[in-house]
Amino acid sequence: LVMEIVSAEEEGKEVLMKQGAVSAIFTAMEKHSNDEDFIATCRRAISNLVQAEDVANTLYELSQYTQEQVIAADPNIEKCVQKLGLMLLCGDYGEVVAQNHGIEYLVNILSNTQYMEEGVAKQNLISACIAAFGRA
Repeated sequence: LVMEIVSAEEEGKEVLMKQGAVSAIFTAMEKHSNDEDFIATCRRAISNLVQAEDVANTLYELSQYTQEQVIAADPNIEKCVQKLGLMLLCGDYGEVVAQNHGIEYLVNILSNTQYMEEGVAKQNLISACIAAFGRA
């Protein structure tokens, strides 16, 4: 709740961004994913903090992953896709996604999952991609 209030003010937003608040919020959301009130509060704080540039940077990060990394089930890919999905949940960034080839990156990652070993990592990455698609 405090972060939501502080993030609504420009000075507070600047300080929170410098301290890595968005990553901390995403981590907290993962750990408390079943607490709807907590998630709603986090979403409001993220909406105050996330800018189009953040979405573009995340899309750039996604573009750097190779087919080999997807096949090897690099856990950072799933985290990046989840982060993108959460950002898209908190604002309308469809134009940013389109301009930065976001759908293409998600399609490439999803296509490469067919070469992954069956298991939890594969299912989690597929689920994260589908969620991000639904919000893009």
